[in-house]
Amino acid sequence: MKVVKYILAVLAALIVLVLAGVGLFILTTRPSLDGEILLPGLKAKVEVIRDDWGVPHLFAEQRSDLHMALGYVMAQDRLFHMDFLRRVGRGRLAEILGPDLVETDHFLRVLNAMWPEERADKSVIGPYRQAVEEYAAGVNAFIRQGRLPLEFTILGYKPEPWKVTDGIYVNLLMGWDLQTGWSDLLFFRLMHKVGLEMAEEAIPVYPGGGPTIVPKEVTRLAGLLTSLYPLDKLAETVPVFTGQVGGSNGWAIAGKKTTTGRPILCQDPHLGLTAPSIWYEAHLQAEDLDVAGVMLPGLPVVVIGNNRRIAWGCTNVMLDDMDFYVEKLNPQNPDQYEYQGRWEQARVIQTEIKVKGGAPVTKKIRITRHGPIINDVQPGLDQALAMRWTLNDGLGGAECFMDLNTAGNWEEFKSALKKYHGPAQNMPYADMDGNIGYYTAGRIPIRAAKADGLLPLTGWDGAHEWRGYVPFEENPHLFNPEQGFVVVANNQTAPEDYPHYISRYFVAKYRAARITDLIQAKPKLSVADNVALQNDVYSLEAAEITPIILSAFQDRKNLEPEVAAALDYLRKWDFRADELSVASTLFHETQLRLMDGIFKDKLGQELYQQYLKAPDLAVKGFQAIMHHEKSKWFEAGGGREQVIRRSLEAAVAGLKEKLGPDPSGWQWGRLHMHRSGHVIFKDVKYLGALFNIGPYPLPGSKATVAPAAYPLGQPYITSHGASTREIIDFSNRDNDLRVISSGCSGQVFSRFYDNQNRMWRAGQYHPVLMDRDKVEKHARARLVLKSR
Repeated sequence: MKVVKYILAVLAALIVLVLAGVGLFILTTRPSLDGEILLPGLKAKVEVIRDDWGVPHLFAEQRSDLHMALGYVMAQDRLFHMDFLRRVGRGRLAEILGPDLVETDHFLRVLNAMWPEERADKSVIGPYRQAVEEYAAGVNAFIRQGRLPLEFTILGYKPEPWKVTDGIYVNLLMGWDLQTGWSDLLFFRLMHKVGLEMAEEAIPVYPGGGPTIVPKEVTRLAGLLTSLYPLDKLAETVPVFTGQVGGSNGWAIAGKKTTTGRPILCQDPHLGLTAPSIWYEAHLQAEDLDVAGVMLPGLPVVVIGNNRRIAWGCTNVMLDDMDFYVEKLNPQNPDQYEYQGRWEQARVIQTEIKVKGGAPVTKKIRITRHGPIINDVQPGLDQALAMRWTLNDGLGGAECFMDLNTAGNWEEFKSALKKYHGPAQNMPYADMDGNIGYYTAGRIPIRAAKADGLLPLTGWDGAHEWRGYVPFEENPHLFNPEQGFVVVANNQTAPEDYPHYISRYFVAKYRAARITDLIQAKPKLSVADNVALQNDVYSLEAAEITPIILSAFQDRKNLEPEVAAALDYLRKWDFRADELSVASTLFHETQLRLMDGIFKDKLGQELYQQYLKAPDLAVKGFQAIMHHEKSKWFEAGGGREQVIRRSLEAAVAGLKEKLGPDPSGWQWGRLHMHRSGHVIFKDVKYLGALFNIGPYPLPGSKATVAPAAYPLGQPYITSHGASTREIIDFSNRDNDLRVISSGCSGQVFSRFYDNQNRMWRAGQYHPVLMDRDKVEKHARARLVLKSR
């Protein structure tokens, strides 16, 4: 007995020692948020106060000190996230994750082949270069101190020093995330598979009479195609890298439409929901800089936010920002291509990809006058295909936002946007002088013909070269519109009489129409009204499509009891996609079955899956086709009514299997969940459980103002939504509100890692604090960075 007790005591002691060791190790990974820290290079001290919600407020005497302190503080909270983002942007994942990422790295390097290190370095100029150098010095000071986040230990590597150019590749990564031009290849394949008429239905321009940002009558795009080359073989092999496209809501309401008589600006960009959040929230104060908002980890500027005078937001224009050119390669030398009767030498890059646990791999990249040849990441193409992208020509993003951070009026706002190249953003605006407006920021290509760019173009004859970019002054914009508000929700930017082709990839009308309806429903709106609007889960999509579904069951004879019950739920539905709604579950499950019934057989499994990976386009096509009873898409299924009946019956059968036989238990929140997955470990056993946030039940849908989008091919875990929400009230800045989807810290054991997620899910906000006395009242941690 004594021996057993002795053994148990030893085991208990070992467990305590192990736990203590783990605890001590965790402590070594956590940065110091309180006290004083020496930061050589500062000219004076910088105070960093983290408030109740984890938002750091940096108070400095000089902007140079603030930039350095910001680099240090952001590294404290997000160093691994920053390192991950620059690795993705540079195509350097295989060296920390192994050989499975070699082809991913190659693809990323092809995308950014136009931005070699030398060009990236030369592009960082003027005051912005000084700011980045100071920022990098702060990041590197933290790296040298050695208190690295836990992920570095798990993956077994240490971060390299932060470089001035690293932010360029973070910027390019965001550009790729928001591009829509690659959808040209999806349209091309659809057209080849089912013909132009059906492809136009599957990817319509902007059906259903939704609102445009510039308010004029919407007409249909005509003269769509100018295909000059037989592309049949190419269409069978061309790659389609689509994916979840970034959406967003933004609106500005003039004083004549608010209860206070002053403007209100609202913004919520819809991006991937990750742990940590894609955004880093902060407040920066030094000299003439006093700005609060959200930042991309790795860049020393507020991207969406406000200063004392103005506020601004960003929503994706959905610009068709890419064209693809078929190149004629020299049969005797595949590194040469024909242009106007002569062979030109492609720029050839041999890029070495380091591989964890293996030998380096060398990959080839060829670049023509139109951009990199994507065959090098997609073997088997019958013709060489080069990618022309607006971001090949310039960026300007960070410099634009640096100027925005101190802009004080509409003219300074426009002056800042003029520096911006892309990805193109519709930017709502409001200011203290009572003005509202919006501007399309980013460069719109001037094509040889308005229809050019939708299909791959001939690259060898010079007939389809871009003729430059639309002059900034001619970009779509509004200033103090008569209607008293501006809504930008990825809806059609301008009417069809706009002289330049923008896109056919605008999203479905639902969010823009619902926001517009609710703004117009009241003569004047308060901050509380805008809070309700940002969190609205009424589905205009469901309100339009559900009656069509019900119309297929006018004859209710011989229905299974569960099908009859499902129809009753749908008939009584208020079209709110809340967590307890059974009808919401039925509608969305039926929608997925309908999409199978409409598209799968005609497209084939492979192309259908590619189509589903472009959910904004697929949903828009679904909407258009459901309103067209005689659409050819219904022919294979025996007509619209038969496709609907089979789809609802299949949905009911599937829900019985998933959620049990009683339809009253089929609540939306049992299926529809939110999960913010860790940027690397989200699907790794045990590590995912530690680093992920959620899953939690979540209301809303892909079509509601409060967005909650899931991959159509893998429902229903929401991975895309409002990454941050903000409401800025120019009548009383104490009413300014903001929230991000997780927390400011990327340190998994920090109290600020996921502390905003509960608020975010509940539609709640924290105040945007900018006055020093209010920051002091909410101080949770206080750090002083000293020069000596």
